[in-house]
Amino acid sequence: RDRLRPHREADIARIDLSGPVLDVLSWGGDPRTFEWFERPTADRLEAALDLLTRLGAVERGALTPIGRRMSTLALHPRLARILIEADGATEAALACAMLSERQVLPPHAATTTCDLLAAMDRDVPPHIRRNARELQRAFGRTDVRSIDERTLRRALLAGYPDRVAQRRNPGDSRVRLATGHGGWIGPESGVRSGEFVLALAVEGGRRGDGTEARIRIASIVERDWLMPTSIERVTGIDESTGMVRAVEREMYDALVLKERPVQPDPSEIAAKLAEAFLSRPLSEGDEQLLRRLRFAGIEADLRRLASAAAYGKRSVHDIVLLDALDWNTRQELDRKAPATFTAPSGRTHRLEYRDDGSVALSIKLQELFGLPETP
Repeated sequence: RDRLRPHREADIARIDLSGPVLDVLSWGGDPRTFEWFERPTADRLEAALDLLTRLGAVERGALTPIGRRMSTLALHPRLARILIEADGATEAALACAMLSERQVLPPHAATTTCDLLAAMDRDVPPHIRRNARELQRAFGRTDVRSIDERTLRRALLAGYPDRVAQRRNPGDSRVRLATGHGGWIGPESGVRSGEFVLALAVEGGRRGDGTEARIRIASIVERDWLMPTSIERVTGIDESTGMVRAVEREMYDALVLKERPVQPDPSEIAAKLAEAFLSRPLSEGDEQLLRRLRFAGIEADLRRLASAAAYGKRSVHDIVLLDALDWNTRQELDRKAPATFTAPSGRTHRLEYRDDGSVALSIKLQELFGLPETP
């Protein structure tokens, strides 16, 4: 006891706070100002309020009718929401009893749309059936009401809206969770199809599995059940053409529900082209321009020049820094640091501006006959 005491972490710093926060709200209190015996951190309180909001229990900081009904059930808010969505049906009560047990379901060899529903067709321990009947009585349902598997799966989604996962590829066991993290559906699950699934029981990755979460109990989610939580615009460079492409994505948290191409505006195109241009090595012509500007004593900010040169261009390959200079600056540059030298022979030769500030010219001596002074 003496050794462990300094390392013991209070339950309120570890457990899901959605239940206690729902209780405080049902008493008419405010979880943010409530006199907690040991105050949880603000981010954990906000996480609990966010979950209750997604469950439909809280709106603008106050309980909704669904939230008030949830507070009367001696269940975790997730499970209470499932039972309400299914109107106390037998299958939903059994699902809640199984999930509250936190027990590992026996592996299911056959393919299923919902592991919980598949488990109900097998031997369910008597105490779980008793618990399910108690839940139905607490809910106020004394008759036997049954629902189909699709209705059960929708009810499960109502209780776990933040646990949706999307397969990385059709039939793949690896998924992307709504949180943005990676995961995989374990072999004990019989859910082997469906683009979107619900991760009802998740455990952290073990040694050898990497850091991705393992989904032990899953349920298929229909695509049209998922309403976008946000719409985001993503703009990037097509590496094959160097052109800017923009897409608008309907997102469900970190998952992409739908994607469609959109026309980026000119300022957006210019910004992306300039960003791509700056990430690549400069051409010899652009290097020479910057050295000429320095030689002439003209301010040369590469980022500003790239932004100006990118405006109106369609591809990163079209950007030339010289396009960023106005007419007066070009005239001054040509006067103070010309790009070429015209020999007495009449031929024009390109000057080489070097990093050390010197200028070099490679030319046959005979072409300089008649030159009155050093250039």
